[in-house]
Amino acid sequence: MKEINGFILSDDLTVIIDYKGNEKEVILPKGVKEISQYALMDKGFTKVTLNEELEVIGFRGLQGNNIEEIILPMNVNEVGSCAFNVCYNLKKITILNPKTSFIVDCFDHCYEITDIYFNGTYEEMKKAFYDEDEESWIYLSSDNVKIHLNDGASIKEFEK
Repeated sequence: MKEINGFILSDDLTVIIDYKGNEKEVILPKGVKEISQYALMDKGFTKVTLNEELEVIGFRGLQGNNIEEIILPMNVNEVGSCAFNVCYNLKKITILNPKTSFIVDCFDHCYEITDIYFNGTYEEMKKAFYDEDEESWIYLSSDNVKIHLNDGASIKEFEK
């Protein structure tokens, strides 16, 4: 394991295993492709900037932080179970990759989400937000979520 700016990384520097720093606003190191399970859970972060190479946010990877906004870069293709669970201040999510796969409870207990910006069509959004294994839509704990599609359309509710 190696440490860069407080991040504990795998030997090949592609997986975040933990964070031992004191910063509340962090930028993931270049080259990191995965946030492993529990790696950044309950660290008190107020802002997390994900790097462009990131592909996977693992089980409870960012759970319990104080972030208000998250931008999921184009290479993110999987957001795991409880990845953002109990991020009570999370209000805005931007999803750049319309093919990202979301586990149904990845945003569970995020009561303040008001806007999701999805870089895709309605059909792509339905595919991304529907978990075929669970036969369920992702859970959105907030009643006031508006999903904005890249064609400028907004939808307040979608078939659940």
